Amino acid sequence: TELKKRIEAGGFKLEPGELKELKRENDKLKSELSQLQEQFKEKSKTTAQTLSLVEAERLSEDLKEQLKLKDQVIAGLKTQKESQTIAPQGPMSNLIEELQNRINKLKIVLDEKNKIIEELKSS
Repeated sequence: TELKKRIEAGGFKLEPGELKELKRENDKLKSELSQLQEQFKEKSKTTAQTLSLVEAERLSEDLKEQLKLKDQVIAGLKTQKESQTIAPQGPMSNLIEELQNRINKLKIVLDEKNKIIEELKSS
């Protein structure tokens, strides 16, 4: 719930390791849900005294809701991560900077040449 609030507030950055941890936790919850469902099936067949059917369904629904919330959080984090723009790094960023610098220098030279042309035209 705190994680969800921070995501909605937009002040949360998730590291790849944290995303993996959430995925692992999500998979663990799915596994636990499957195990509980299997246990409930077996116990309901063998003994009706251990858990009533209503309790089993309630627990199953609670776990499904928890999984749904976790899936929504993970999906939200994925879309947030995709929407974040990352400045290019490495050789490409250096190339872009170098090209921008050359363009700026050429603009200055062009302006100077235009001034000279205007002076020659007026004399």
